[in-house]
Amino acid sequence: MNGRATTALLVVLGLALTASGFLDAAGRSFETAETTGARLAFAAVLGLGVGVARVAPGAALAAVWVSCLIQVGAGLDLSLIQVGVAVVAFHTSRHGSTTVVWVSGVSIPAAYLIGTSYVLSRGTELATELGISDLAARNAAPAVVLAAAGSLPLAVPWLLGLALRMRERAAENRLLQLRAESDAARATELAGVRAEQARLARDVHDVVGHSLAVILAQAESAEYLDEPDAAALQRVLATIASSARSSLTDVRQVLGEGSSATLPDDAFAGLLEPIAATGRLESEIVGVPRTLPPDQHTTAYRVLQEMLTNAVKHGATGGAIQVRQDWRDGLALEVSNTYTERRSGSGMGLPGMRRRLSGVGGRLQIDEGPDTFRVRAWMPTGLTRAEGAR
Repeated sequence: MNGRATTALLVVLGLALTASGFLDAAGRSFETAETTGARLAFAAVLGLGVGVARVAPGAALAAVWVSCLIQVGAGLDLSLIQVGVAVVAFHTSRHGSTTVVWVSGVSIPAAYLIGTSYVLSRGTELATELGISDLAARNAAPAVVLAAAGSLPLAVPWLLGLALRMRERAAENRLLQLRAESDAARATELAGVRAEQARLARDVHDVVGHSLAVILAQAESAEYLDEPDAAALQRVLATIASSARSSLTDVRQVLGEGSSATLPDDAFAGLLEPIAATGRLESEIVGVPRTLPPDQHTTAYRVLQEMLTNAVKHGATGGAIQVRQDWRDGLALEVSNTYTERRSGSGMGLPGMRRRLSGVGGRLQIDEGPDTFRVRAWMPTGLTRAEGAR
């Protein structure tokens, strides 16, 4: 038993003894040893219940019922110490489990019924002793009122404890909701950061990979130049320098402006020009090109850039690279090349193109033959077949 329970027990016991002495002095019949023992047992059990009401509301409720059974069984009158029942009622609804709350709530009307029956029975006994036959009937209404008045001090603290319990639960739920909203906001922010990092990684991969592939193609083409052809060599070196400079500009643009970076209308021509300088490009345009919205333009540019990179990187040295733009029904980009070794397909180029195209409602198709590799990308542009034919 903790210090609180011990203190409560001693206080209630003291009140019980004081109340007994006062009642005797007021002219009540002298109590027998059995009655005095019952009163002390009643006070001890009730005091124990009050003492543990905060830490063990269920046990306190059981102690209250046991003390009431002792009181009814021994025929003890109501006592001042029963104020402690209100303390137990408060703690059962404030700190008890769900089961304890329900049981304690049901206990209040049960106590009313038991109290009414007890008061009426005591009135009948008193009427029999005094020989007044109608005393019980005349005391019936006051008995009911008295029992109700005795139950009211239990209902008020119980309802108070329940109200405080609900307020605390509401505050806890609100705190949990705020934490959940905060966690969701952080998760959304983190997802946005990761998506931006992934986008930057794809863009940098496309820009740097394409630039290095073009530089490689230019360097390889220089091997086939006649030794005295200094002018052709200078053109190759100039193209290499231009590709490297363009790559640096693109990387700065990607890292600096991110998704807000805009591309010029002739961006496709800028991609094809370095390939054409090597003499390997075979280009075809079907339909009438049109200006695309920024997001579609960027997607088409990056996809074509990756197609050309793969064709240069994995294609046969000196082999032709065929590029076809079809603007008649949406935009279809097709790049074909020959190769000497099958590509492993373990890079991030093809998955990156698929992700880009899916973002604008497009699709990617790959056809791989014995010695050829063809990639076809299609995306909607709002252009009808009839308009593209004009």
